[in-house]
Parts: sequence; C-alpha cells; structure tokens
Amino acid sequence: MQVIDLEGGFVIDGREVEAGSLRVIVSTGGDGVQHGSGTFALPLALVGAAPGTGFGFRCETGEQITLILREIDAVEGVGYFLTEGAIPMPTKTARRA
Repeated sequence: MQVIDLEGGFVIDGREVEAGSLRVIVSTGGDGVQHGSGTFALPLALVGAAPGTGFGFRCETGEQITLILREIDAVEGVGYFLTEGAIPMPTKTARRA
C-alpha cells in the first residue's frame, strides 16, 4: 500500500473549477489492478452532490484521475472518494504505508 499526495484542480462537468489537493491511499489487488481511496477538502462545486457522483482531478503534471464521490462530511468540509481507472504515481511523493 502507498500513500500519494497530489496537487492540481478539481474537474467538474468538463471544466476545472477549483484548485486543491488529494491524499490517495493506493492498494494493489491480487489481479495487479490498483485501487485508490482518500479524502479532499470539499470544493464549493461539490457541496450537495450525491454519493456516486463522478468527477475528475487534474494533476499539476497534466494527468487526470477519475474519482467517485463516496461521502461528504459537510460539518468538517471533507469529501471521501474512490478512484476509477488509472492512478498517476508521482515517484517523489509516494511513500509506503
């Protein structure tokens, strides 16, 4: 399992709406496929979004990661997500958990 921190911007309905950061916990299944989950500070564009809503995060390096909203904690202003598809793995910020 690895923890990576990504800087970039949230992409909702095809446009970048707000800068932010993600902390992603990446694990590799027995089939070799990587899966990720984590948290982010809730951007205003996602306030009120329903669980299961898909959105993106464009990394500073230009790569985009697809996220599925799992839950929102409106009191803390935090969102929880699962990843879908490829996960960019920056070598300099990744660390073993």
